[in-house]
Amino acid sequence: MSDLSSVLGRKYQPYTYYGSETASHVIIANCESSLVAESALAFLKDTSVGLVKVHLFSPWSAPAFSALIPKSVKHVTVLGLASGSGQGHMYRNVVASLLENKRSISVFSGSIQTPRLVPAHIAAVINNMKQPNPRKFFSLLEERHECTFS
Repeated sequence: MSDLSSVLGRKYQPYTYYGSETASHVIIANCESSLVAESALAFLKDTSVGLVKVHLFSPWSAPAFSALIPKSVKHVTVLGLASGSGQGHMYRNVVASLLENKRSISVFSGSIQTPRLVPAHIAAVINNMKQPNPRKFFSLLEERHECTFS
C-alpha cells in the first residue's frame, strides 16, 4: 500500500474509520453504501455511531480491521449485498476478526436488497442497533425507503 500511496500521492488503507472514538455503535460498509453511511452520519451528528469503510475486501486483515474499532463499541452492523443466507463474506470476516481479537461485540447483518441505498436506510440501521432487543439479521428494501426486519 505504501508503494501505491507514493505513486498516487494519496494514503491508501484497507479500512478507514469515520466518527467518534467513543462510539458505542459502528456500521461496517464498503463501496457506495459506505459513502451513503458517511453522509448520513455527518448529517445526523450522532457521536454514538461510527463507520468503518472497507476499501480492500481481500485479503482480509483481522489485526488491521480490529485495531480501528474503538474499545467503547458494543454493537456493529455489517452492511452487505443480498446473499442466499443473508450472511455474506464480509459479515463472516468481521465476526472472525472480533473473535480472534477477543472482542465481545454484538454483530448484526443488514442485507442490502435495493439498487438505491438512501440515508433513511442508514437511520433505520442505527435505530436497530439502539433497540433493547435489536434484530440480528434484516433486509434493507427499496419500498418507500423502509427497512424491514425479518
